[in-house]
Order: sequence, then C-alpha cells, then structure tokens
Amino acid sequence: MTGSPSANAFDRLMHFTCVGMGYCGWTDADGQMRHVTDFIPDEGPVSADQFVEWVLLAEGRRSDLTPLRHKRQLRQTFVDIMGGAVVDARRRWPEADTSDGP
Repeated sequence: MTGSPSANAFDRLMHFTCVGMGYCGWTDADGQMRHVTDFIPDEGPVSADQFVEWVLLAEGRRSDLTPLRHKRQLRQTFVDIMGGAVVDARRRWPEADTSDGP
C-alpha cells in the first residue's frame, strides 16, 4: 500500500545497496548491464542470503572473494529494511506491499 511505513522499503534497500555500499551492478562481457533486480523473481520467497548472493552476482563478484563484513552488512540491512530474513518478492513493488504479511 502506498503510504504505509514499508511502502518504499525496497527503494530504500536499493539506495543503501548502491549509494551506501557501491553495489550498483556492472556491464558484462556482452555489454549487458546487470543489476540485482535482474535476479529477483516476480513472486515467491526471497531470503536475505539470496539477496546478498544476487547483489554479488550482479556485480560480477565471487562471493568467496567479497569481504565478509560487506555480506553481513548487506544481509542485516535487508532484514532491517524489509522487515525479516525472508520476504515475498512482490514486496519490491509498492502496490504489492502489505503491512500484515511478507
């Protein structure tokens, strides 16, 4: 619902991910721009851990070579902003956002 406290949660998460941490995506070898939103499904559960892996995948980074503190910060920020360790992917769109469920 527009206007609810969490209506722009996904936008806030994306702002933190890109502006706050510098994970804004990259252009792959084929010249295709990649972004974390390319990997998030339209619906279904998305965990904080999946989100972190998708952020790194969109960056063309190997998870095992990414500082653990970055992964922990991305994960915790997902939980804090999205309101849980697992949320429905539809929460990325404000009109699908609800305050009474994931």
